Amino acid sequence: MLKKLFIFLLFLIVLSGCSLKSKPLIIAVMAPEMEDSIKNLYAENYDYDIEIKSILPSVDAINGNWVELDKVIDNFLINNKDVDIVYGFTPDYLKGLVEKGDLKNLSTSMDESVLEKIAPAILEPIKQAGKGDVYAVAPYFNNYVLVYNKRIFEQVEVEKPSNSMTWQEISKLATEVQEKSNYKGIALGFPSSDRQFYFLYQSINDPVDYFENKDGKAIVNTTITKKYWKLFADMYKDNSKATGEEFMNGKVSMALLPLGQLIDSEFLKFYADLDKSNWGIVEMPVFEENKGGLAFTDSLFSISKYSDNDEAIKFLEYIQGEKFAKLLTKTTLFPTYWDEEIKDILIQKYEFDLSPAYNQPGALIKPPQFNADKFNEITNVGADYFTQYLKGEGELNKLLSDYEGKINKKK
Repeated sequence: MLKKLFIFLLFLIVLSGCSLKSKPLIIAVMAPEMEDSIKNLYAENYDYDIEIKSILPSVDAINGNWVELDKVIDNFLINNKDVDIVYGFTPDYLKGLVEKGDLKNLSTSMDESVLEKIAPAILEPIKQAGKGDVYAVAPYFNNYVLVYNKRIFEQVEVEKPSNSMTWQEISKLATEVQEKSNYKGIALGFPSSDRQFYFLYQSINDPVDYFENKDGKAIVNTTITKKYWKLFADMYKDNSKATGEEFMNGKVSMALLPLGQLIDSEFLKFYADLDKSNWGIVEMPVFEENKGGLAFTDSLFSISKYSDNDEAIKFLEYIQGEKFAKLLTKTTLFPTYWDEEIKDILIQKYEFDLSPAYNQPGALIKPPQFNADKFNEITNVGADYFTQYLKGEGELNKLLSDYEGKINKKK
């Protein structure tokens, strides 16, 4: 009898062990197009059975749910309690998910030494969304930096730019360079037209959210809009509509550039006389109302509060850890894991110290106020009125009033 009982218990233990080993890690991605990222990047060297579900039928469906994407994720997790991890959303939706109580607090469950190595550029907005706690990790990111020509500043004897200057301070610095030399002061990216400059400005402007949704109407005629339309229009015109190409050719003292262009060898090879050793890099300028950088990621991972799979924590510690970060340094992606070793690896690879892009705390921006179609309509009409303002074809208050009226006109 005891022998039979022993065999029976042994059989149960074996079954239990098999069931534990065979329980897959279930990851919900925002859309099917993101499945390859899990399979070919994050899980390629991770020895565990992973299943993938999609929250929406396509990436296009995300555009139609911009305003309520956190609610979409919330409903999916409630109706799919077998999901362990959700992937593929941006920090602006994290606050809503935290408030809904959908996610596990990683500050109390993940290895603290891993969380401490997340770059401030991404960790700051994540913590803001979590009211001081971490509810998501993001293995990679992108950012903007302010690049300046050291030789020009030495030549004209003007103090070089420093980290996180305000846009007002940068505008004054650009003016000072022009007053003392024949160089242009600053270029904002690579716009090839006034409309393209407006779209670039709109991206830069994210931390102060230039329009609001009030009962379904887009409110654009605001104090903030007036303030920064004037500042950026004046800066653009006062610097003779300088472009990134002119900065590359040594004709402009400063340029706001995304990291991707700063290190893109295929792009930079078009500038044969380029001397990158003459460049200095500092944190990008900030807005007085929200003094954070423009660090961006669409690679947030969070753990569903319904998950009871211990492997979820292990997976997040892996993709946010040192080993995976070193794998990312062999690609064109920038790992958010940040320490002296990663810093040195990136210096060797790109010939730049990218500390400003990593150390500048990012701004937590608001989630979209309108879905993609309406948002695109608002911004396209905005480009029309902004270009009129650049050309001096109307007074600012009147143009903004007309702009607001047009986008809210019933069709």
